[in-house]
Amino acid sequence: MRRRVVVTGMAGLSPLGGDWPTIRAGLLAKRSGVRVMPEWDGYEGLDTRLGAPVPDFAVPGHYPRKKVRSMGRVALMATRATELALADAGLTGSTLVTDGTTGIAYGSTSGSPPAMEIYAATFYTKRSLKGIAGTDYLQFMSHTCAANLAQFFGITGRVMPTCSACTAGSQGIGMTRMNIPYMLGTIFTPSRDRAKFIGSFFHFANGWLFSLLYVVAFQIIGRSSWWFGALIGLVQAGFVLTMLMPVLPAFHPRMANEQYGPTVVRQLEPPGFLGLHYGIRTPISVVFAHIVFGIILGGFYSVK
Repeated sequence: MRRRVVVTGMAGLSPLGGDWPTIRAGLLAKRSGVRVMPEWDGYEGLDTRLGAPVPDFAVPGHYPRKKVRSMGRVALMATRATELALADAGLTGSTLVTDGTTGIAYGSTSGSPPAMEIYAATFYTKRSLKGIAGTDYLQFMSHTCAANLAQFFGITGRVMPTCSACTAGSQGIGMTRMNIPYMLGTIFTPSRDRAKFIGSFFHFANGWLFSLLYVVAFQIIGRSSWWFGALIGLVQAGFVLTMLMPVLPAFHPRMANEQYGPTVVRQLEPPGFLGLHYGIRTPISVVFAHIVFGIILGGFYSVK
């Protein structure tokens, strides 16, 4: 069955500007949002000095402090972009946003680095919890955008707090129904809400763990590059699709078995070979996400 997607409103905050006329003028003038980042000079081993930051972003004055204290820069910019998109669609203040018919598919790969830095420095370096605010995790968690957008705009419909922008986009356009954080979280709890929270944290930790395997591969061959990272990502995607997903029901306590079907406890649909049970284009989205992951690691890591 073909599904039609209608774009009713759009917005974005970019290095070229925060509205379409400004961005369009920049593109036509062939201006680049990329610039040299001299503030990165103090990072040993970082070979690149090029970045594309969004300049002059300020938190709108009408945002209630109670609603933004759990947001870092990533979630704040997502909130502003979403607010502008709703206005563009004519949905500002509409009951359609809060009546349960509106959902969110939003991924940000990771949350705000400053909050993550505070947490890591305090907990792992100082080995203390003093100085860590209750909202720090909410700012650096990988699903910070989806969670904060839902509470800010009062959205009670379906929320897909994926750990990567690639996966969020795939779900949003109907390319796949697979929600990896939810799938991982239900290993530990039957609660849907807690499963998404636990699964997002677990998937984030998995990303760090697998990135170490990429680093080992780079060190073994004595070089790193975007194409070698992409190649490793392709191999990892192949392993996930052909080896891991088919055997997932064997150790997942709440996932149904393909041979025996669902039970009272095991009701989660198994992904099957290549994850095809979650949509025929699921393998494409998985391969794409892992290749992008590998390109980022290979492009930024420097072999010493």
